[in-house]
Amino acid sequence: MKKQRSVLKKSGAITLVATAFATAALGATSPAGGQGLGVFGGGSTGGGDALALEFKAAAEVALQNLQSQKSTAFSGVNLAQLQNKIESAQILVSDGALAVAQDGIIQDSAAENIPSRNLIILNRAGYSKIGIPAIQQALALHEFLSLMGVESTGNYPISGQYLLAYSGGLLSAASADESCADYVKQAVEAQARADLKINNFTVIVPPMGEVGNGGLSGLIDVSVVTSTQRTPIAVYSVYVGETCQIMGLQKE
Repeated sequence: MKKQRSVLKKSGAITLVATAFATAALGATSPAGGQGLGVFGGGSTGGGDALALEFKAAAEVALQNLQSQKSTAFSGVNLAQLQNKIESAQILVSDGALAVAQDGIIQDSAAENIPSRNLIILNRAGYSKIGIPAIQQALALHEFLSLMGVESTGNYPISGQYLLAYSGGLLSAASADESCADYVKQAVEAQARADLKINNFTVIVPPMGEVGNGGLSGLIDVSVVTSTQRTPIAVYSVYVGETCQIMGLQKE
C-alpha cells in the first residue's frame, strides 16, 4: 500500500488530519465553477452507485445523531437545511484521483464538494478504505456542511466535534509515559486478538520517523507474526495523527 503523509489541520478542541484513513483527505471544496470535475484524470463517474448510497446513509446517521444531541457544540447547525442538502445534493463516484490544492498543498481527497453545483464527488478507492463508521459519518457531515458554507477544506468546526463525540475513544492519544510506537503496537495487538482469535503472536511496528511525533500524520503498515511463522499472518494499516491519535485501523 502506498504511503502518503500530510500536515495536520487543527480545529478547536480536536485535531483532525487533512487526510482521512487510507491516504484520503477528509474532503475538499472546489472553487466556484466546479473545476473539481476536471480532476478525474480518466476515471469514471456514476450516479446511483452503491458507494454513493452508503455515503448518503452515513450522512443520515450523522443527522440523526445531531438531532438527538443536546451539546452546544452543534447548536449553530441548521438541521433542517442540513437535511435538505442530504436529500437534494447529487453524489457521484469517481474511479480517478481527486487531487485538490489547498494553501499550496496537494492532497488526495476521499471526497470533494462543489457548492455551486450542489454536488459531492467521492473517490471510490479512498472512501472505500475508510472502514470506521464514525469517520465515514464525520466525512459525510463535513461534505454536506461544506455545501451549506458552514465548513470548508481544512476547517472542521462541526464535523470535528462530531468525530470527537462519536469516535468511541478512537481518538485517544498516547500518554506522556509511552511512546507512539508502543501505543500503536497495543492497539494492533488488541485488534489482532479479536480478528485472529489467537493470543500467541508478535506485533512488529516499523520505524515511524516523524509520524505521530508532533508534526506529521501518516499511514503505516504493522505486521503480525508468530514464533513459528515469521512471514506475516496479518498486516494492519494504521493511520496515525500527529500526537499519536489512531484515526484508522484496518486489516489488509
